[in-house]
Amino acid sequence: MNLPNFLTLLRMLMVPVVVVLFVQGRLSWALAFFLLAGLTDVLDGYLARRNHQITNFGKVMDPLADKLMLLTTLICLCVTDHIPLWVPIVIGVKECTMITVAGLLYRKDIVLPANLFGKLATVLFTIAVVLSFFSDRVAPWHTVLLYLATGVAIFAMIYYGVIVLRSNPQLFRRHNNALPHKTAPYRAVFSCLFFILPKIFSKRPSPDKSQRVHCFMKNILQNRIKAQTSDEVSHRTQNTPGMPRFPSRKP
Repeated sequence: MNLPNFLTLLRMLMVPVVVVLFVQGRLSWALAFFLLAGLTDVLDGYLARRNHQITNFGKVMDPLADKLMLLTTLICLCVTDHIPLWVPIVIGVKECTMITVAGLLYRKDIVLPANLFGKLATVLFTIAVVLSFFSDRVAPWHTVLLYLATGVAIFAMIYYGVIVLRSNPQLFRRHNNALPHKTAPYRAVFSCLFFILPKIFSKRPSPDKSQRVHCFMKNILQNRIKAQTSDEVSHRTQNTPGMPRFPSRKP
């Protein structure tokens, strides 16, 4: 493990320390650890670029550590009545969405690097959180800065989506090489939902409805059995050695 990745893991370990300090009422120490985590964020990025130690682990875990630290601090500030409730809710939904999408893309060997708007949102949130520790002195400027940081963060998430759509169009293409037997169950389910069930549960009463439904399902099963039997016979005829094979006549 290189030094930038070690600093990233160290920043993740600071998250529970900040929670404990908030619970104990040591807000000054909690602020100090929050600033220390931000310093390690800047330092590990600088070292990774200078020493050419940029790895996929760092690309994924570095923003994850930042999100955990930021969201945890916002929740603690909300509990201690320093910021309104909507801030951790909006940011929590946004960060959970980003983490889920990043995890799904990572399984397909697609890593989303940080962009300018994401870094700008992180800087604005850092300043807003620092001011929120002194909310009784700087109000309402910390709330205004939280509004601005939230807007930039949402715009950064939309920008991430545009990057994914443009750089990986194969994720949304339909594959035409799928085998027919894999799509047969889905076609059967859709045909049952849109054709069979409306006829069964129609509003018009009929005395022989159950008999008609029974005959209808019986005909479907018989046709299915006949089709499978004919396919098996043709397959055996083609694969049996010594059997004469006649070319199919085209109409």
